[in-house]
Amino acid sequence: MAKMTDGADQENVTTPSDTIVLFDVDGTLTKPRLSIEPPMMTTLKKLRQKVNIGVVGGSDLPKQKEQLGPTTLQMFDYNFAENGVVAYEDSEWKSSTWKQFVMHEMRRKSDCIAEDAM
Repeated sequence: MAKMTDGADQENVTTPSDTIVLFDVDGTLTKPRLSIEPPMMTTLKKLRQKVNIGVVGGSDLPKQKEQLGPTTLQMFDYNFAENGVVAYEDSEWKSSTWKQFVMHEMRRKSDCIAEDAM
């Protein structure tokens, strides 16, 4: 479960789902090379109440912060910058590639399922 703060109202939202919805930055969350608009922020905030959300972009983290705002790591449960080369979860750096990160999470969850079955 993750908590979201959008930087403005510091409202915490607990996400009760194991589902992750990933978004691209340019052309999806923002118009190419422009900043995110308030209606999109509101939509993401509402969606995050139901599922975990993440962003995947080709740019480095400083460029993502220019487009998504300075609290981008807090806005998303997962952030994959530089075409997935850099991964963050709950604002913390986790892996040097998205593949390593996802594989680690899959192993961790399957271990938990196996322990529950015993």
